[in-house]
Amino acid sequence: MAVVARRRLGLARCSCTHHGASVEASSYAAAADSTAPTSTCTVESAQGTHLFHIAGYNLHEHLRAGTSICSDPFSVGGYDWAVQLLLPRREGGALVLLLKLLTKNAAARASCAFRFHNPATGAASARWSVPLLHYRSGLVNKRAQVSTFRWNVLMYAHDDRLTVECAVTVVHEPKVSETKAVFAVEEPPSEQSEHLGRILEEEGCDVTFDVQGEVFTAPKIVLGMRSPVFKEKFYGPEMEKG
Repeated sequence: MAVVARRRLGLARCSCTHHGASVEASSYAAAADSTAPTSTCTVESAQGTHLFHIAGYNLHEHLRAGTSICSDPFSVGGYDWAVQLLLPRREGGALVLLLKLLTKNAAARASCAFRFHNPATGAASARWSVPLLHYRSGLVNKRAQVSTFRWNVLMYAHDDRLTVECAVTVVHEPKVSETKAVFAVEEPPSEQSEHLGRILEEEGCDVTFDVQGEVFTAPKIVLGMRSPVFKEKFYGPEMEKG
């Protein structure tokens, strides 16, 4: 009796799926249907938003020209970050916004977007987006800087209070996991009909029926298989009585 083993594999969740060599197997002298093992590459990300309020912005700008202001640390994706504002060096200069990685001895990949909020009107500026970049603690990535002019700041400042929104997306390193194969054994096709055919050839019909003078013959084993009544009659206690 041949048994065929079939391996069923799950689908990969992204385009980073690679295939290994196919494996041959056999069971009960029959070759098994084999498919290549697979692995799945997944990338996880985390998002977070921080609001940084700067009260007395004009005073900061005049007293601390050319210096920077940092927000409190906030956590996104398992890392600590801060929003840094580089104040204009001169009147009418540009304000620079920057995302900093604070976690010590760490490196991360992240993208971010800045915009101003006016709490009184609910208005918000357009977003200044920073693409996905590599960040390292203690280092400033100049590509992560965005600049805006003072008139844009004054448009969204309310009662000399500036609110900066920073939306951060941290992208973790890809992970590759093996997809476990699930084996299912297919039942071989039934040989019952073949066995029954051989029995009928060897034993023939061994039961005779008389129906209104017309005689019919049939194999007892077939009647027993199809009818509980005949099964009891031919192979049960009734057989001894008969």
